[in-house]
Amino acid sequence: MRAIISALLFTVVLLSASHAWASEYPPCPAGVQCAYVRQDVPADENANIYNTITDGISSSAPFVYVFPGIYDEQVTYPATRSVTIKSVDGPLLTVISGGATRRTPVIFPTITATVNTPNGRLVGFTITNGTYGIEVKDHGQAFISSCVIEENQLDGIFAAWTGSALVTSIAVSNSVLRLNQRDGISLNPYSNCSYGGDMFTAAIHNSIFEKNARYGLYHSRNCSIGNAQRFSFSHSAFYQNAAGNMNAPLTNGTLTKGPGILEDVNPRFVNSPSGFGSDVRLQANSPLLDKGWDGVNAAMRDPDGTRNDMGAFGGPEARTYFISPVDGPTVREVIAPSVVRQGEPLTVRATGAVR
Repeated sequence: MRAIISALLFTVVLLSASHAWASEYPPCPAGVQCAYVRQDVPADENANIYNTITDGISSSAPFVYVFPGIYDEQVTYPATRSVTIKSVDGPLLTVISGGATRRTPVIFPTITATVNTPNGRLVGFTITNGTYGIEVKDHGQAFISSCVIEENQLDGIFAAWTGSALVTSIAVSNSVLRLNQRDGISLNPYSNCSYGGDMFTAAIHNSIFEKNARYGLYHSRNCSIGNAQRFSFSHSAFYQNAAGNMNAPLTNGTLTKGPGILEDVNPRFVNSPSGFGSDVRLQANSPLLDKGWDGVNAAMRDPDGTRNDMGAFGGPEARTYFISPVDGPTVREVIAPSVVRQGEPLTVRATGAVR
């Protein structure tokens, strides 16, 4: 439901012009140190403010918030500790790019034998212009959500396992994989798939695979990785992937699919041309609204409490950027003074619309 809120009133006190207001910085989870990455203010290590994501990771903080911008760097997760990297304002405004050399923007490296925790989580980014968008190396462990992974030279996500007692694990939820020049997601266990049990695990839910140049989802080996313990796949949509939506040479000859798989369904994005700048929010008439998996005890519901929308703008992680042109929340008709002296109140008036 949409409601109009008029004359919203915000009052803050301008304390300093040298840094952004403290209220702009998301709060840290209780008992956790956070690093903040932004390009519009000078770095200040004493305040845990950095200008690159790599520097934010190097701070040793387990939680890294990233403000809007295009980050032309290769982000490599630590091999010995877990880090969550999360955008403040979502994938439309926060981009990690492979740059002119098309290096892979995000890498989850091989973890060491003594590490039992995953490399970490990546939440709320556009990942583009790389060789792979995201590479999960042998024995890497990655949790990826609310991301748009598009226009990479090979696969959107490439994950490998070469055979040992360490697990390669990948979980992808509420993401969009589109226009990659090979596969949306490519799963590659190169050795004996039954080595020591469930050594290559993948969980993919509530995601959209659109117009990839080969397959939406590809699996490279003829083995039993399709069983439920190793491969959980449900509530995702496929549209116009050139060689086919799914390729999985498993022992039973087909990909084991969970419920809610929609094939050859146009997601009806707001604006999705080739090239950077597409808007992959779902239109109000999209068939993928309220078609995702809600998770155990409805833990995966949208921020408004309704059933999960497929794609990068549904699910609980989208709380700070859960928007669309017709559903809100949006803020418009902002009235604010152009000049405010230090120490004086700043009053902002606006008209807004919310669900």
